[in-house]
Amino acid sequence: MKTNIELSIIIPVYNVEKYLAECLQSAYNITGIHKEIIIINDGSTDNSALIIDDFLSLYPNETVVKTQVNQGVSVTRNVGLKLATGDYILFLDSDDTFEDGAVFELLRYAQKHDLDLRQARATYFGDLPTSLMPKPAEVLDAPVGSGHSLLKKYCEVASIKNADFRPEVWLMLLK
Repeated sequence: MKTNIELSIIIPVYNVEKYLAECLQSAYNITGIHKEIIIINDGSTDNSALIIDDFLSLYPNETVVKTQVNQGVSVTRNVGLKLATGDYILFLDSDDTFEDGAVFELLRYAQKHDLDLRQARATYFGDLPTSLMPKPAEVLDAPVGSGHSLLKKYCEVASIKNADFRPEVWLMLLK
């Protein structure tokens, strides 16, 4: 049985065979952290299940796999939350990757300051103009504060509408 898990990484999977191996490898490449990788196969009909099985056989002590009929990403993330045993939670979309060293630094900072939430940076690759993917430096570089103060300042409808704050769960480390 797993003990002392610092970080649970929850990865919802649905028909992403093109990206999945790179995504999973980026999660398993994280070193210096006691982690579990929770992979929820949300009814994929492509070869995603075979890729998941390959990683499960390579990393059996760090991997939790659940397969379900397709229910959508929100339900799938909630299933992952129920399975998580880590002190902190981090979501990773199955068509994304972690940058080397970033998760280690993010977690250690949150632990050092006993944070309930820490916003992360992301780099977007695709067709969306950069202007629509702001990097909220004023949030990321702000002094440590309470989750309440962060939510009060940035999660009002006007702040989200003006893209002052990105509320996506995949940008946050959560205690």
